[in-house]
Amino acid sequence: MISTLNSNLVEKIWTRETLIEMMEELFFKPFISQTNNSPIKLQKELAAGAGDTIYLNFIPKLSGEGTDGDDNVEGNEEAMNEYDFSMQINQKRHAVKLKGRMEEQKTKIQLRTKAKQLLGIWLAEITEKECFRKLGGLTSYTFSNTPTAPSSNRIMYGGDATSDSDIDSSDKMTLALIFKISNKLKTLTPLFAPIRYKGKSWYVMLIHPRQRNDLFNDPDYIKFMSQVEVRGKENPLVSGADAIVDNIIIHVHNWVPTFSTWGSGGNLPGARALVLGAQALGYALGKDTGWVEEAFDYRNKWGICTGRIFGLQKIKFNSEDLAVLAVDTYAASI
Repeated sequence: MISTLNSNLVEKIWTRETLIEMMEELFFKPFISQTNNSPIKLQKELAAGAGDTIYLNFIPKLSGEGTDGDDNVEGNEEAMNEYDFSMQINQKRHAVKLKGRMEEQKTKIQLRTKAKQLLGIWLAEITEKECFRKLGGLTSYTFSNTPTAPSSNRIMYGGDATSDSDIDSSDKMTLALIFKISNKLKTLTPLFAPIRYKGKSWYVMLIHPRQRNDLFNDPDYIKFMSQVEVRGKENPLVSGADAIVDNIIIHVHNWVPTFSTWGSGGNLPGARALVLGAQALGYALGKDTGWVEEAFDYRNKWGICTGRIFGLQKIKFNSEDLAVLAVDTYAASI
């Protein structure tokens, strides 16, 4: 008698492999961990239990001077401030379906293999898009959590611009702006926590290819990059990076938010670079949605569906983005 694998076990194996495929494709993979020292904080509490909401709390450092000498401490105590943040999860699914056995000429196993690859890539891409939507404050995308616009103390502009409506064609991404960002990060209140690696502080900056093009047309940037020695190559955040300027690790991605409504006339193109510190984005995982195969039309057509229950949201306490700095610059099409 020939032994066969239980179909329920097959579905679980293929679900797991689809998620592995998704993680391998994910651009943000090096930035995700369950620690407090990564740009994206992974929360897995809901993967094993019921519920649709994750709660985080934040208690800032004490700011008082304390008392001197024999002055009374009693009556001069400092109250601890505690802020909370919540984020929801929801289900996101997708499926593939073949037209029919005669046209496709594929076996069920071949269909599974191709579906696993395609759905793994899709799941990675939809997760990445959600990361950029939440980090960039693109409020028209409301899956699981509605994105929030950059808070007032967590946004900068290129050149001499002071708002998106004030941006003109000279307000581009430049080396001088990156150094300004690096210094600004150290002075922000509340604290913009860096990512610590081997005793050093780092930040990750995500820029659009249009902003990269502006950098490559900045003579100061070209000169700087020709002379600087790239350090910190062993840092996992550096893998695939375009450059390191000061303590900012620059990555380029096409899904960095772009706009076409900036400037005084509301018609100029721009891009929103994103600078990330520790705990910039919350990533909550729920239970697996599984791997489902369905037959249609007397088993002539096959469909396969999988997905994930998850939620992403920019972490915010007391109405302030914890570790995301938006940098809006003019960025024309290349």
